[in-house]
Amino acid sequence: MKSCFSEAGFTLVELLTVLVIVVILAAVAIPKVISAEESANSAACIQNQSAIEVACTLYASRSCLKEIGITGFPDALSRLVPEFLESIPDCPGDGSYTYDRDEGTVSCSETSHNR
Repeated sequence: MKSCFSEAGFTLVELLTVLVIVVILAAVAIPKVISAEESANSAACIQNQSAIEVACTLYASRSCLKEIGITGFPDALSRLVPEFLESIPDCPGDGSYTYDRDEGTVSCSETSHNR
């Protein structure tokens, strides 16, 4: 007499084994993906800081300012737009930038994003 169950297919033990392997792989991979995202945000933030600092240096070295006796870094980052920067970049994380006018440097409130 024929069984009404097909012999083709997977057993419950085989399916559970595959499920356990997939869960273990996910547990290993997910922290790596999260770490890569944080690393990318940090690198982008450092690049933004460098771009702002280069724009500040260009502003300070602009010849038309030296001719009228004004030297130094801009008093506000908004003075860099649109001549030196298209817009003031934002931190890709949750940080905010702090500008030091005396040094022409920029730092981020998220300490992992600073050089």
